Amino acid sequence: MTKSVGILTFHDALNYGAVLQAFALQQTIASYSCSCSIINYRRPGYYPMFRCLKSKSDIKTNILTFLYLRSHLKLRKRFSQFRTANLNSTIQSYSSLEDFCRSDSKFDVYVTGSDQVWNPYLLDRQGGVGSIFYLGFVSDGRRVAYAPSFGNSEVPEVYKERIAGFLKRFDFLSSREDIGCSIIRDLSGLNSVQVLDPTFLQDSSIYKKVAVEPRFSKPYILLYPMQESDLLISLVLNVRKILRIPIVAVLPSHFNPLKYRFADKIVFDAGPAEFLGWVDKSSFVCTNSFHGTCFAIIYRKNFLGVQSILRNSRIQSLLKCVGLSSRLVIDPDRFSKNDDLLKPIDYFSVYKILENEIKNSLDYLKVALA
Repeated sequence: MTKSVGILTFHDALNYGAVLQAFALQQTIASYSCSCSIINYRRPGYYPMFRCLKSKSDIKTNILTFLYLRSHLKLRKRFSQFRTANLNSTIQSYSSLEDFCRSDSKFDVYVTGSDQVWNPYLLDRQGGVGSIFYLGFVSDGRRVAYAPSFGNSEVPEVYKERIAGFLKRFDFLSSREDIGCSIIRDLSGLNSVQVLDPTFLQDSSIYKKVAVEPRFSKPYILLYPMQESDLLISLVLNVRKILRIPIVAVLPSHFNPLKYRFADKIVFDAGPAEFLGWVDKSSFVCTNSFHGTCFAIIYRKNFLGVQSILRNSRIQSLLKCVGLSSRLVIDPDRFSKNDDLLKPIDYFSVYKILENEIKNSLDYLKVALA
């Protein structure tokens, strides 16, 4: 009998990593002859059209936002089209814990993850949405955690008891980061498995099938910032000075484009498919995004990153895992033409490590779904 599996994750965000990890996890689970659906949870307060507007006093940025409104609308349309074409979501949508408790839709297995679904600060936000991602509403069915992240190196004291209670109800526990596994053990006394982000469970050939190739014929450096960072800007400018090729900046919709006028091309309207195309065709990647780093590795690109202030464990944990810790730059001004970090990455060695980690991650998922 075919098992029914429901995935609960951040599939609905205007964020490339969120949508693509949901796509990859669903593809993987479906390959095990499971009936797999993304549970269509739409977080309250997450969808206002002009959420990217700043305060009334920030007139300059608001004017820029309106000037780029057409691009923003195109971006939203492309995200919607990608989800419709590539994600099998439940017809029923949910917006509250009560919706889940009242629903007649039941699954044999509930999978939560990946991404920061276990960020403790979600527990008291928007009516306690965080408990939904801990599968607190599930009364009957197997509970599986696949690569959730806490998004923090520690859990505030006020949340520890509540999270420990949720964790003890799981049948299978894992985390994307080593620090996440430590948090699970410290809070619940339970062991967990460190697994890869779902994006690594599919190879580049799968992403190429859904990607849209950019109309840009020259070699280029892809700049993909997830948070504003002067360090990242210094890094990409130094890389351009040495490589002497253009910079293409793919920016989140809330960024101020004036800060990126140095780029040879600014892309404000890329959906997930377009994002994949820009990574695939790039000659070099500079990013402080976790998933930007993931896809640079998946597409076997030469890349450099800088440490994100807000997400201090995710990229470090990934690069440590695959032997690329040196790719996280502390001083972007120290480069020279002969710097080893600008030489091609030895992806043969990286994938020897990565293939073993992929096998371990798939083995965990197979057992959890069996």
